[in-house]
Amino acid sequence: MPSSTSPDSWSDINTDMIARTCDGADCQYICKTTLKTDTGRTVSALGEADTLQAASDTSRANATRLLQAQFTPSNDAVTQSHWDDAPTHVQGPQDRPQNKAMLNGGGSKPASPKQVGLVKKIAQEKGQSAEALSYRDFGKDLAQLTGAEINTLIRTLKGSH
Repeated sequence: MPSSTSPDSWSDINTDMIARTCDGADCQYICKTTLKTDTGRTVSALGEADTLQAASDTSRANATRLLQAQFTPSNDAVTQSHWDDAPTHVQGPQDRPQNKAMLNGGGSKPASPKQVGLVKKIAQEKGQSAEALSYRDFGKDLAQLTGAEINTLIRTLKGSH
């Protein structure tokens, strides 16, 4: 790809698979790519496809387009280097399949106090420990969960996973 000079060139690309849904042999994957620039700018975008590689590629392309769109109004250019120019980290799914509903609840934003309170209330009603469930399912403290993670925990507690 051509490249041009720009105040922002990529310093890191991080791609995570955030959801996998399967209906028999048919699966859909959703990936999130976060692109960080040398100047500290961060953009994230999702991609969905029927293979993990295609979902990853789509999310990367969407993140690149989003970064480019941020420069369009000011007529600045964005570096168009190949993805191999930046370090890439890909993380796989959790042990259990997830559905698209997990994207509800705030995505990658921190869980709200209301969400945390709801999890604690439902867990108490079910005779379970919200903290223990958080560590079991996500390996972190309840207060550190994202909106999407806590939404998944709520659905698990309600029995609609």
